[in-house]
Amino acid sequence: MSSDFFALNHVGIIVEDLDVTQHFYEEKLGFKVLSRNEDVSLPYYGEIIGLAGARLKMLNMAGYGIVIEFIQYVYPEPEKIKIKQNMIGTAHFCLETDDVPALYEKFRKEGVELLAKKAVLVEEGEHKGNFAFYFKDPNGIVLEVLSQPYGNVRG
Repeated sequence: MSSDFFALNHVGIIVEDLDVTQHFYEEKLGFKVLSRNEDVSLPYYGEIIGLAGARLKMLNMAGYGIVIEFIQYVYPEPEKIKIKQNMIGTAHFCLETDDVPALYEKFRKEGVELLAKKAVLVEEGEHKGNFAFYFKDPNGIVLEVLSQPYGNVRG
C-alpha cells in the first residue's frame, strides 16, 4: 500500500468543558494527561483551523496507543449540537475490555449515558461471540466498548 502518510498523530474532539472531559477520560476510561493549555490564541492557529482570531483551551490525553486532543473554544462562541450516532460526519472510537457486561453494569450504576439496554452479544461477522455496547461521554461523543480486537489490523 502506497501512501503519503506514515502515522496517525492524534484525534481531535471539540468539547464543552475541559475539566469535565478530563475527569471523565481519566476516571472512567483510564487516559492520562499529556499537556493542557488554557490559552491558545496565536494568530497562526486561527489560520490553521480557518477561524481568524480563534481562542481555545486544549487538552491532550493519551491511552491505548492513541492521543486525543480535546479543544474547548473560547472564541468564536461554540455551538452545541445534539449528536446522533447516524449523523454523517460524526465518528466514534472503540475501546476493548475483557468483561464487557461487567463494564456495562459499572457504567450504568455510575450514570454514564448508555445507548443500549444491555451489553449485546454479537451474533455474526468478525466479532461473532463477543459483547459490545455504545455509550456517550459528557460532550455527547459516542464511544464503543468491544471484547475483541478488529481482525489483525494492529501494527
